[in-house]
Amino acid sequence: MIKVNHSFLEADLNDVLRLFFTEADVECQFDYQPSVLRFRLSYGVNERIGEYSVALPEDALGYRRIFKRYAKVALYEFLSDITGKSLPYGALTGIRPAKLLRQIRAEGEDESDYFLNFLHVKPQKLQLLQQIVEAQADALSEEETAVDLYVGIPFCNGRCSYCSFVSSDINKAGTLVVPYVDALLGEIADTVALIRERGLQLKTLYIGGGTPSSLPLEQIERILSALDGLSPSEYTFEAGRPDSIHTELLELLARHGVGRISVNPQTVHDETLRAIGRRHTFADYERAMALCKDYPFTVNTDLIMGLPGEGTEEFCASLSGVMAHQPHDITVHTLCLKSGSILKEKTERLSADTTEQTSEQAYRMLTENGYIPYYVYRQKYSAGALENTGYSRGKICRYNVHNMEEVCSVLACGANAITKRVFMGESRIERYANPKDIPTYIAKLSAINEGKRKLFGEE
Repeated sequence: MIKVNHSFLEADLNDVLRLFFTEADVECQFDYQPSVLRFRLSYGVNERIGEYSVALPEDALGYRRIFKRYAKVALYEFLSDITGKSLPYGALTGIRPAKLLRQIRAEGEDESDYFLNFLHVKPQKLQLLQQIVEAQADALSEEETAVDLYVGIPFCNGRCSYCSFVSSDINKAGTLVVPYVDALLGEIADTVALIRERGLQLKTLYIGGGTPSSLPLEQIERILSALDGLSPSEYTFEAGRPDSIHTELLELLARHGVGRISVNPQTVHDETLRAIGRRHTFADYERAMALCKDYPFTVNTDLIMGLPGEGTEEFCASLSGVMAHQPHDITVHTLCLKSGSILKEKTERLSADTTEQTSEQAYRMLTENGYIPYYVYRQKYSAGALENTGYSRGKICRYNVHNMEEVCSVLACGANAITKRVFMGESRIERYANPKDIPTYIAKLSAINEGKRKLFGEE
């Protein structure tokens, strides 16, 4: 744990500490006098004293933001020297590294000096971020009235060991399906009315989960029908597990105008799939992809680096296996210890022995085969402190870019869905979270609709 003389630094410094240790006691002393930030750091018999020349802004938010930057770097350098470890993203702990790169550019700083020399980000990761910022350019300039619509389906055909999403096994909670969809349709109707009343411009529509395709076909059709009449430029259905994808589903999605779907094996190794609790095989993925060829969908495939028992060789075999089926997009996730997951209950810290090497090899294989990285985000407790990256060789998913870079408001429907209003030009975002629990969500539908309307009220 961090002991520090400024409480507003605790959370950020603990994030840095966790990059190196599961448990450790580090004491930090920071003092600022005009243009000089002094620090004293100690861990056991190790101690470091130093200072940075920096003029902190006078406004409270700016002051804290810059103070945190330098404090995190000081601690990272101290712990890196003690342990002999240098991490891919150095002292950078944020969820949205591409957003930071754009911010540094806007501030007129030298991005190479800032990322490589100050934050100690490795050159290949800066290159990745630069490519992503370039690929995102056309998806960032949205109007104040722009909005995305998210519809959440909190059901799955079982629970993967690494998953922390608030979703229910449909085989055990099937009696909740119809009442949930009834409530969801009510929220969708009110949200669509809100879009029209406020003159909002719907950009993308994303049906996610959970696993939306786990629902009975007639319930999926009810949801799709409730969304008919909208005209987003991008319409995604996160089909997910390949064993839940069949011709009748694809016909239904195509008939209702869906343009993007996902088919997610996570790995090609059946023994790993069994170990992580997924009830399908790689053959199911191959069958699902063959079916998709008959439809004009843009198809995304997810893979996970660092799954139990898998190293670089196994992951690269998975990458080769899915690329043989030519999905338009491939998302490479890094295994992460998430609170509430079965894996987190059994594992204290993920091994990072080969994850960085795996990430670099994945980047080479994908870019050599025409895939361009276009969005990135990071999570705490990920193997090797690495990232999740979306690669595309077709149309990028604008919803993913909007969501990760926080450049567009989101109206979200469903249990555990989070509505987000982005106030352009103000560097301000306000959120409204729906209840996580399905029965509570159903019971509070009227209050949910009222809360979202209040957030998007007239100025």
